[in-house]
Amino acid sequence: MVKIDKAIKEVMEVPYSIDNDAVNGWAGGTACKPGVNVVAGTGSIAYGRNAEGKLARCGGFGPGIGDDGSAYWIALRTINEYTKQKDGRSEKTVLVDILEKEYNISYKYEIVDIAFNRLKFNRTELAKFSTICFLAAEAGCSACKKIFKYAARAIFEHISAISKELNFNEEFVVSYTGGVFKAGKHVLEPLQEMIKESGLKCYLQEPELDPWNGSVLLAYTLAGNTVPHNVKEILK
Repeated sequence: MVKIDKAIKEVMEVPYSIDNDAVNGWAGGTACKPGVNVVAGTGSIAYGRNAEGKLARCGGFGPGIGDDGSAYWIALRTINEYTKQKDGRSEKTVLVDILEKEYNISYKYEIVDIAFNRLKFNRTELAKFSTICFLAAEAGCSACKKIFKYAARAIFEHISAISKELNFNEEFVVSYTGGVFKAGKHVLEPLQEMIKESGLKCYLQEPELDPWNGSVLLAYTLAGNTVPHNVKEILK
């Protein structure tokens, strides 16, 4: 970071900022309003700011030790549930047929070869199993529906942690991005219920703008400007 900062200073004489891409996600998702942006894609992270400009970040620790509620996190639990159902440790559901058809599996231990040899336990490739979870949930698999509820719980915990740290005085917005939210009702409905039950004064919304537009807004504010209320229409 120090080297990057030094290199930029040598060629630029304007205000600039170097930060995590979650900051751009927040700026675009909330249009720089007090609130939180939560990302649940291959990984997971949340970032927020309050009206006083105080900021907080939660999650983003990466695979193995973090990424709770991410597609990768969901995928590992989906594969684990498949092994349980094949063993008879859990009741068999449509998950088995859907996963085996997608990966052309005829013998249960092929899943080991797929995960460790064919996919090299690559996080991005394994995260695609979250789509299997969605298809099974849509087809009525209670186990996969439960996995999405656990993911919603993990996402809620990100939001709650930032809310406590920033101590929002008024109702705040929570924007959300990432492939996990393509699961729609399987994630959003339990998440909304958790927010309601917790008493958090916030509301969920799709991002106002894309992250790259968020970087534009951050540069605009860095130059001393205030983001107008109709910024979404201006940047269309």
